[in-house]
Amino acid sequence: MQHNLNIEFWSLFSNILMKIVPILICPFILAAIIKQFPKIHYKIRSYSDLAFYIWAAALIIVIAKIVKYFVEEDHNEIITIMLCIGALVACLAQFFIGKIIGKKYGNTIAAGQSLGQKNTVLAIWLGNVYFNPIVAVGAGAYVIWQNVFNSIQIYLHDRKNNNCKSSQ
Repeated sequence: MQHNLNIEFWSLFSNILMKIVPILICPFILAAIIKQFPKIHYKIRSYSDLAFYIWAAALIIVIAKIVKYFVEEDHNEIITIMLCIGALVACLAQFFIGKIIGKKYGNTIAAGQSLGQKNTVLAIWLGNVYFNPIVAVGAGAYVIWQNVFNSIQIYLHDRKNNNCKSSQ
């Protein structure tokens, strides 16, 4: 893969902008327009659970692309493992620091999520399109770790609530 290091800033900026506008800006503008029509807005809001399934499908695609990279590409395993471990350490540190901060304000869950939950899809996309795909591994591993961490938190929360109900 040949990379041109003498890319003009505005050329690169407009190229990235043209790819991001349909993904980020157009939905925002469409949502602002739809909000002006209460009947349509209400109808769309009645399908709010659909957003979870769209998010889950996007997450599956992101994880599949990362796994595909691990399986198919010729890469340095040590660097890949270090990136995955670094993502795990960063993920855990941010969730736990958030929980420590949240304890002071009586809301550990929200603070942990605020600091630990990341939207790394843009970083993964930029890494895959404009850099070597190994760049996307760290961000992709973070996605996996944060979802594992959140799943464990949900499981423990549900288990705690079920134990409280059965002891009553």
